[in-house]
Amino acid sequence: MIFTVILEILVCMLAVFGIYAILCRLLAHGCYQGDTAIGLRLKGSGEADWAALADGVRRARLLTEGQRGKMLPPVILLTGEPSEALAEQLHALGGECEIYYKI
Repeated sequence: MIFTVILEILVCMLAVFGIYAILCRLLAHGCYQGDTAIGLRLKGSGEADWAALADGVRRARLLTEGQRGKMLPPVILLTGEPSEALAEQLHALGGECEIYYKI
């Protein structure tokens, strides 16, 4: 008896969560995202945690591709002017990304 009650509660919880997930997907799919871009902020102008930045760019590209071309390319934001070595690495990494820095 108690097992069936627990099972019924679990089924109801999963049903509510499933409906919520479907509604979220439908609402997100219907939103206009033509002028939206994913930004990655790189603090400082020196050497950064390169693996984390490369992973962030990869994730941003996947999210952008998941929106079927509705979004602009990912943007890398720098707080200062990059050094020459960092600028070369960012240029190699950000082939499809835009790079902005504060002057």
